[in-house]
Amino acid sequence: VVAIETDSICNCTSSPVIYEMSNEIEMDSKKFRKGDDSVESNDQSMIPTGLMPSYLAEAFSELYSEDGLLVLGKGLGLLSLVASFCRFYGDVSEGFASESGLTKPPLVFVLGLREDERTSLISILETWGTPPTLLPTMVTNESGQGKDRALLYQRGGVFCITTRILIVDLLTNVANSKDIEGMLVAHAEQVTEQSTEGFIIRIFQTQKQLCSKNDRNGFVKAFSESPETITSGFSKVDKIMKTLFVKRLYLYPRFHCAIVEELERRAPTVDEFHQELSPKMKEIQNAIAVAVQTCIRQLKNSTKLIDWNDEELSVENCVTKNFDMTISRQLQKDWHRLKPETKRLIEDLRSLRTLFQYLINDDCIQFWKLINNIKTTSASSRYPSMWLLTPAADMLFRKSKDRLYKILKQEKSEKSTDPSFRLQPVLEESPKWRLLKHIVKEIYEDYSKKTKCIGPVNVLIMAKDVRTVVALKRYLVEGKEKAMTHTWLNYLQGYNDRSRSVTKNSGGMTGITEESRLLLEEEGRARQLIYGRRKRVRGGGKRKALNQIPDYVRKNRRIAREKSRGKETSHEDDLERRAVLDEAV
Repeated sequence: VVAIETDSICNCTSSPVIYEMSNEIEMDSKKFRKGDDSVESNDQSMIPTGLMPSYLAEAFSELYSEDGLLVLGKGLGLLSLVASFCRFYGDVSEGFASESGLTKPPLVFVLGLREDERTSLISILETWGTPPTLLPTMVTNESGQGKDRALLYQRGGVFCITTRILIVDLLTNVANSKDIEGMLVAHAEQVTEQSTEGFIIRIFQTQKQLCSKNDRNGFVKAFSESPETITSGFSKVDKIMKTLFVKRLYLYPRFHCAIVEELERRAPTVDEFHQELSPKMKEIQNAIAVAVQTCIRQLKNSTKLIDWNDEELSVENCVTKNFDMTISRQLQKDWHRLKPETKRLIEDLRSLRTLFQYLINDDCIQFWKLINNIKTTSASSRYPSMWLLTPAADMLFRKSKDRLYKILKQEKSEKSTDPSFRLQPVLEESPKWRLLKHIVKEIYEDYSKKTKCIGPVNVLIMAKDVRTVVALKRYLVEGKEKAMTHTWLNYLQGYNDRSRSVTKNSGGMTGITEESRLLLEEEGRARQLIYGRRKRVRGGGKRKALNQIPDYVRKNRRIAREKSRGKETSHEDDLERRAVLDEAV
């Protein structure tokens, strides 16, 4: 496992911890308790042994015995835990129905899953060997009308449903609360009193208590793998648990004993590389830091409601989200009393924090587009960002442009006494990408030496988002020159649209600046570099006449003439002109 880091502004980024999960981990036999009764697992378990770590089996046992909110660390298999509950409540012979003496599976709804997570949930259950009849049913807009869904609900089973459909079904009595056994809520950190999930659970529990004769409520089991979101705000955990109608909180961080024991069984070999920034990137980073100091200084003079003695409110911590959250938490109750200039300064700090991240994660072209968008947005705002008028902002824009291209002055020629300029693309690549390409090449060479065979090597590269994955794939497959030129051409096409309209209206290049003219010419060179020149026909090839009409155009005009025969309302010439116009369009 290889971890790549780029030095941040404070050079104190915590070392990444990357664990390798093995499919050969044996799961200890667990007992699922409900009240005082205990049901031991059968000889043939619902979930095959070794596919779930022991800490997930322990979490399953605790959450099944008593409803609550389960908070798990990121990347520890929360979706597998949700899949195990879906398998347990959907199985009639070995699951919840057999324990309760039911002849059909209970009606259980799964809320909060995104579309990709639903697909992953089905894939996990299929890898466990779950029969197709026991898989959760996906309820979307294409699932038919309310009558069709009512028939599905009467059969029972597990349903992955959107909140918009479920709230309508509950209010129209398509789904009766007395028939619902319980709900599994994913992404519980997003549940609030004003959210649709909170409204659904409130209706479900209230109607369940009114319809139940033995004061038996439906179960609610909530899951979350975003502890930093839950800890932000004032007593947010209490509010979430109150909205979910649960009393227990289960915490499974990475330093949990069961998790540490499981992950340390087969610890991987980790090689960590620290990549330094390029000289221009260091100057840009310093300029952003100076701009942050300027905003903090202005914010101190603007309001006295912020406690600046907090250790999190420093320039070194501006890179993290805690900086924004700390300021917003302190000003939340007095937000309506703040001046517009003060609110603008807080937004500027968030924008500068974004610049820190984009500088390291993205290429020079995307970063240049971002700072130009910030400048354009500020210029059209009623309260512009004052840090853009500082020398640090000037340094930021100059060095960012130097990473992209340079405008060089040419010597005067004998024919023309006016100085001429030319644009030289720089297109500085990201240092992390260059290091990654070197590591992948090194892995391939080591594999070839060990196995003494030439063939494909399977290497998993993990990135933060889809956009980064697409950029890395193009960089590794096409190479630095072609990948950066593709992005450069896309930027030029968007930038030169305005220049083309100006030149078209003014009738020449006099209406645009010299830099815009050079960028307009650079677009043609970049397109020629990617797609090449148009091949010319030489030798015996026949050249077409300048005004020669293609055969397919002649055919369309002839069809139009044939259609015009016998029609008094349309003239032959009009139809022919219409055919020519349609062809032009």
